[in-house]
Amino acid sequence: SFKVFNPTFKFHRISGALVTNFKETTDQVEVKYLDIKTSTIQQVNGQKLVICAGAINSYRLVANSL
Repeated sequence: SFKVFNPTFKFHRISGALVTNFKETTDQVEVKYLDIKTSTIQQVNGQKLVICAGAINSYRLVANSL
């Protein structure tokens, strides 16, 4: 089996969230999402963004972020 391990890379999964858009800056990625429980827009920042939302939803997210 194939395993990927990198101790310097951490995944952050946010349950109950709908990502609305993202913005790349020179040193980070800002991700905005709707918190389903509170109906508020939240933001998280990171060095990288991995989009795994399926073909249609990934396209929608990228298009909304242009």
